[in-house]
Amino acid sequence: MSKALYVLKSLIVCICAGIVLGFFIMLGVWAFSDPKPDAEKCLTILRVASAICALAVSAGKLIYSLLEARPVNKALRIAQQSDDPQRAYDILNKKIERTSDTSKKNAYLLILSALYTENESCDKALEALGEIEFNKLSKELAQEYFNAYMYAYLLKNDIKNAEKVYTDAEPYFTKPAPSVLGTLGVFEYAKGSYGKARSYLLQSKAADDSDRNICSCDLYLALCSLKEGNVEDAKALALEAENTLSTKSNERDLTKLRGLIEKYETIASARTDTADDDEPYEEITDTTDNEERTTTDD
Repeated sequence: MSKALYVLKSLIVCICAGIVLGFFIMLGVWAFSDPKPDAEKCLTILRVASAICALAVSAGKLIYSLLEARPVNKALRIAQQSDDPQRAYDILNKKIERTSDTSKKNAYLLILSALYTENESCDKALEALGEIEFNKLSKELAQEYFNAYMYAYLLKNDIKNAEKVYTDAEPYFTKPAPSVLGTLGVFEYAKGSYGKARSYLLQSKAADDSDRNICSCDLYLALCSLKEGNVEDAKALALEAENTLSTKSNERDLTKLRGLIEKYETIASARTDTADDDEPYEEITDTTDNEERTTTDD
């Protein structure tokens, strides 16, 4: 909805600018013409000049937007496909340093924090978020701001601070974006509420069916299945995640997940050979909780 509103506003601005410029062109033609054009000719000049100017303004705005977004898009491509994301960080940091517009700077800092989090540099992600001027954020970016804070804390296994952020964020989460639904799923998973976690993750998948989001959600859905003892379901979800891989980060997370599945299969096999039903699962819970904090791209 916000994208549609932005497009509509941009269209209105371009049309209005075209009309204003067209009016001045008509005045110029009238002033320098001899004999003076009549009202009908003036109206024709105004229409044609306004249309041409509106198209010129639209083209200029589009070119400016593409040039403005080019470094950011380049950084995102590098971060997604490279094992060394430092180049992406450097590109974004330079962009942030050269930007005087507070709104744009806030947006770039949010992107930078997401890249840090995706590569498990959670402390740096929190530092980037700390530089954002919250009172200058739109409602949509405020939601992403709290979402990024929550997710960074969750990956640090800091449930206490994640809960504090959630308390502050609740008024902004009334209509959660797909990325927020995914983070809420991770939040419930971290608290041990696997049913609630699955519900949020499935909602996120339904709201955003991009490969990137599907893969991220499937990784955590598989972890929920493992915690509930359903290894076969976890294996099926791992296969679905493999079919939607789109980033190096997801690749690493899938490798971790498969390692966990192997451990659970080993423990399940051991259960059939021992009289103690509880010890194996206690062991895997104690030793792999940190491994199970796989990262997803929210």
